[in-house]
Amino acid sequence: MAHETDDSKEHLEPWFDDGNIVLVAGGQCFKVYRGTLSMHSPIFKDMFSCPQPAGQGEMIEGCAVVQLQDSASEVQHVLRALFYGEYIDSSRSIPMSVATALLRLGKKYEFKLLFECVSSRVKDCYPLELPANSGPERVEGTLTGHDPLDFQLLNIIREVGLPVVLPIALYACAFSTEIEKLLDG
Repeated sequence: MAHETDDSKEHLEPWFDDGNIVLVAGGQCFKVYRGTLSMHSPIFKDMFSCPQPAGQGEMIEGCAVVQLQDSASEVQHVLRALFYGEYIDSSRSIPMSVATALLRLGKKYEFKLLFECVSSRVKDCYPLELPANSGPERVEGTLTGHDPLDFQLLNIIREVGLPVVLPIALYACAFSTEIEKLLDG
């Protein structure tokens, strides 16, 4: 039997009063539009197309609830990109934490537009060809807030499968510091 849960969970943006699905991640709720999620993600499209038993499941404000096993902040970054267009403008810098969220969840839920947008930024940071007469260098690009050795960026590159930039990224990391720091991780 469907049961309406109390409104004790915290609501974060985006929260649309006329939304038709509630996503819950890390105890935080986001009320958004099922159609928009379906349009951008075949995973959500398939999830929403599966019939649910009548009267089953949790409801918040009359909307079905989908529990996600992702962090609330990462889900919020993805939803802000989808519904508000944030982080999509390639001329504006985005924090590394946002890039990580968009890459990780873009890959997981197959948000192709978001994944390609951010992966192109990562690829811009590491040119595929080394400049003549120089060692590898990371180009600043439009990602901010990364660690100086790019371990966080290297880890997400490996996690989401961007192998084209991995060799030059690893080489640039190794080239840019003493071996002791690298071994300390």
